[in-house]
Amino acid sequence: MRHSVGLLDLVRIHNEVLLRVIGTTKTVESAEAVARAASTFLVEALASFEMTQRGFLDMGAGPEPSKPGS
Repeated sequence: MRHSVGLLDLVRIHNEVLLRVIGTTKTVESAEAVARAASTFLVEALASFEMTQRGFLDMGAGPEPSKPGS
C-alpha cells in the first residue's frame, strides 16, 4: 500500500524533528544554525507544494465564458 504525506504531515514531522535536533545542540549558536537550516528546508519543501497548487488553480482560472448578447 502506498502512503502519501500531506502538507500538514510534513509540517508536523518537520517540527518534531527540529525539536529533537535542537535538543542535542550544545550552544545557542548551533541551535540558531539548526533553526536556520530547518527553516530553509521547510521553505524549499513547501515551495513545490505551492507551485503545484498555483498551477492547478491557474488551470481553473481560464477565461470566463461570454454571456449571450455581449
